[in-house]
Amino acid sequence: MARIILIILLLIGAGAAAAAERVQYVSDELTIHLRAGQSTQFRILRMLPSGTQLTVLEAGDSGEYVRVRTRDGLEGWVLTQYLVDQPVARDRLARAERRLAELQESHQRLQATHREVSGERDELRRERDALLSAKNKLDGEFTRLQEVAARPAQLEQDNRELMQRAVLLEKDLDMVRQEKSLLDRRVQQEWFLIGAGVLFGGMVLGLLLPRLRRRRDNLSSW
Repeated sequence: MARIILIILLLIGAGAAAAAERVQYVSDELTIHLRAGQSTQFRILRMLPSGTQLTVLEAGDSGEYVRVRTRDGLEGWVLTQYLVDQPVARDRLARAERRLAELQESHQRLQATHREVSGERDELRRERDALLSAKNKLDGEFTRLQEVAARPAQLEQDNRELMQRAVLLEKDLDMVRQEKSLLDRRVQQEWFLIGAGVLFGGMVLGLLLPRLRRRRDNLSSW
């Protein structure tokens, strides 16, 4: 039972210690000493350059020192006065410069992409204009082909109209022929009648003339 309580207390203490941890940075000093204890009497574990990121584990008894852990897991004590909550100006400037360089590089990439997209857009416009020109030519050719295709139909229509006119003319010609035939028969009849009249007149004259001569002779004998 005592062992279980001890384990619980250790876990609680570890949790509280983890909750108390915070991140701080070595201030703008050239280097500070990471020592094994809370005074200059303890040996130096490492020289920490300015801007080194440290995790604060606990404050010392006097508050002059804090126990810290480096990013590679080395723990020791450093003077509190050399720690700040923000990265030093030099590191912030370096990060800002890196960020600026990244932004400039991104801007250059965007400019290059913009130029590429603009070039592709101009090329697409040229292709569109060429396609429109080709379409207009095709439309004109299609219209011409429609006109050519419509010509046989028009010719057929014209041919039908001509045939109808030919039929009407043929009928008119038949009527003219019939009228001519009737006129020819009438002329023949008239000439026959004239000939018969002439013949009849001749016969009458032939009969009358001898009589007239005899009568004239008789009168002359008187």
